Amino acid sequence: MKKLGINKKIFLSIFFIFLTIFVFSSDAHRYSGDEDWQNLQALRIVTLEPHPLYVDGESKGRFEYPVSYPPAWQGQTCYNYIMCSPARIGASVTEVPFLFINHNFPIITEDSVTWTIDDFQDLHYVNWRNGINPDFTFLELFYGPVFSALSVSVFFLICRSFNYEIRTSIILTLLLGLTTTIWAYSQTTLNSVPMVFLVLLGFYFFRRFQKNDSPV
Repeated sequence: MKKLGINKKIFLSIFFIFLTIFVFSSDAHRYSGDEDWQNLQALRIVTLEPHPLYVDGESKGRFEYPVSYPPAWQGQTCYNYIMCSPARIGASVTEVPFLFINHNFPIITEDSVTWTIDDFQDLHYVNWRNGINPDFTFLELFYGPVFSALSVSVFFLICRSFNYEIRTSIILTLLLGLTTTIWAYSQTTLNSVPMVFLVLLGFYFFRRFQKNDSPV
């Protein structure tokens, strides 16, 4: 069996170090509307079931919140319960593996933890945390950290592709992961999180192709 090279070993080490940092520094924030639309669409992809409020041939975009978004104010009528969302399907698909894991192998459940005002001095926040879908809790806990840790790790490989010394590459990687918005966005499920990873990964393979006439 072929042994891992030094770059790959450091890549894996950086990934697990930053994954740990990002997971344990998560602030469990109230996610934004953009994140919520993606979460709801991704959950429908996983369960293959429509939202309880969806009516085929009648519902319109943002139908999940009829009070905040009256149907008369929305656009065209929907005829597909999965696509009936303002979220981009590509971003929602990246969330599917995380929701699938917790939905089929309940790691976090409604009975896992029950918060009280002794934990947080904000009754609204406590009620929100206790009422959130456990699949979304799992998603929020790991989605951002995984993609952000991958972004930082791939950046190390990019540095090495420019023939920087290992020490220099590690320092630059630490600066990226700990002093930029990478860390802040690791606590979200915004579509910019996987996008950064895909851009860096694409550039890495471009560099490989430049050097070796092959992307692998």
